[in-house]
Amino acid sequence: MPNHLRLRIASGLVPLACVLLVSRSAAQTCTPVGVKRWAVKTMAPSPGAEPKSIDAKDFGALPPPPDFKKKTRFINTRYTGSVDGNLHEGDLVRVAGWVQFIKTSADDCDYHLQITPKRGGKTGTIIIELPQPDATHVSDPALRAKLVEARAALHQQLHLIGEPPAKGIWIRSGVYMEFVGALFFDGNDYPNCDQRGKGTPAVTCWEVHPVVASRALPPPTG
Repeated sequence: MPNHLRLRIASGLVPLACVLLVSRSAAQTCTPVGVKRWAVKTMAPSPGAEPKSIDAKDFGALPPPPDFKKKTRFINTRYTGSVDGNLHEGDLVRVAGWVQFIKTSADDCDYHLQITPKRGGKTGTIIIELPQPDATHVSDPALRAKLVEARAALHQQLHLIGEPPAKGIWIRSGVYMEFVGALFFDGNDYPNCDQRGKGTPAVTCWEVHPVVASRALPPPTG
């Protein structure tokens, strides 16, 4: 198939298949480095024995950190206040949902994904991010190694060939996946969280960022 990039979504764990064609020229090498809270966005999750599982609907309803203030929206340290009883920014968390959209962000080279609790993907959007794993973007070599593995796994799970284009790819039938990574609060956009997200507005300013592992799951029943 000359001059095209194929994204094929098909696996034994996902019963529906979807093939999307994207111009190969759309997937350009990304080089910028982010600015706003970049040190936090590229910080390894806080040490913990096991990731804390959060239902996608509960994730979308999390309140902002209690120590968040407008003047602190660009701080390069993590918020320390307890959220929803036992969660803190930077905690290793696990959340599952239907992947609806993926792109390589032109502003900071992250893989940007949007997941939703339901297959239709119209509401409840949560943003998931994987930074570019090179020394320019991520200073921690151990985290870079995890990001290399996480991006490679995502390519395999979604059958990506080449980088997701900056304009993005809609996965119309959805793919149900689980993501593990650091809990991150995008205070820069709070309280206008619904202005984030391509096509469908994000329901929260919380993200999983950076993601350090992902896997496809059997779709939930019921």
